[in-house]
Amino acid sequence: MRLRLIVSAALAALLVLSPGAALAGKKRHVATKTAAGQCGADVRTLYPQAPGADRFTMVIRINTLKDIEIYANSDEYSGGLKPRIRDRDIFLINTRFKDTDAATEQAIATRLRKNFPCNRIYALNGLAYSAYSEGYMFSLLNAPEVSALLVDWEKLDWDVARASDAGTPAWVDSPFYSMLRRLKGRLSVLAKTVAASGTGKRIGLVPFARSDWNLGIMARTIDRQAARIAPRSRGFQSSQTQKSCQTGGGTGMQSTMKTLFTQYKQANFKKVKRGKGKKPRMKRLKPRTQKLNLGVQISFTSTPNPGHPDPVKSVGVSTAAQCTAYALYQKAGAILYWARPQDMDALFANSTICALRPSPFGVC
Repeated sequence: MRLRLIVSAALAALLVLSPGAALAGKKRHVATKTAAGQCGADVRTLYPQAPGADRFTMVIRINTLKDIEIYANSDEYSGGLKPRIRDRDIFLINTRFKDTDAATEQAIATRLRKNFPCNRIYALNGLAYSAYSEGYMFSLLNAPEVSALLVDWEKLDWDVARASDAGTPAWVDSPFYSMLRRLKGRLSVLAKTVAASGTGKRIGLVPFARSDWNLGIMARTIDRQAARIAPRSRGFQSSQTQKSCQTGGGTGMQSTMKTLFTQYKQANFKKVKRGKGKKPRMKRLKPRTQKLNLGVQISFTSTPNPGHPDPVKSVGVSTAAQCTAYALYQKAGAILYWARPQDMDALFANSTICALRPSPFGVC
């Protein structure tokens, strides 16, 4: 049981990318940062419209205060990872823990901001309205360091929320539009609460990957709710694509990205009936879905057990690197890595990732 501050809830090119080309991206980043002595350009979308290495945006999971020590360490020879971080990268504070509390979450946000003054910090929360639940939906709402709240949309988090609220119905996966009504309801409460708080935070969704879910239509739902917080505001979405990497490697990840981007494109049109005997017409919807706000996920470990069913324990570094390259080749940009800091250290040592994020000290 944990006590939180209770909010009033109105309840082809890339795959052959040379180190020199990647280094060019790094030099542009340094030039942008040092010219004004400030942070790089503000990124309004999840990742920027840019080529190759300049598009690559890491979403870095933070579970504990200890994780920050490695990311904030500037000495790569002692395992520090700070030289590999770019201003456009995002730190994601995972608040969905039984033993975490509001004070620890705030301490993580404070320490991240102190060590990374330019990077965006988001919170990954559960779906529970109760401030006593380990899946509290409004964690870090009032933290000034945090600019967005993302909620994890899957049965696990729904069941945690249901345990703290007897009025919550059972989870549904399908049919899709039945699930979508539940999603709209939850996001509506989130948007109303954020709007009432006056914090202006962005909102987003981290949905479980199902072949019968349409992420383009889900993106429209997120955007409509985000617009209740601020006019013309957009929401974020990070799909749990870990299985596609685990089972299909790089080509599996590439195929998944094609499907998701197609869903985003098709969600810009709606079939309108024209009366008996007439063919329906396609109506173009506004605003257009923004695929730059769609991210993917890769789970991996530096000590893989190939027979384990969970991607975070079975996918190795080389496969994770391959999936990264194929996702970027398909024009994805923001990749959330479910991995420990030591696993990320091993990933940076991989030649493919080192070409994307070269070490200024020549460590890899």
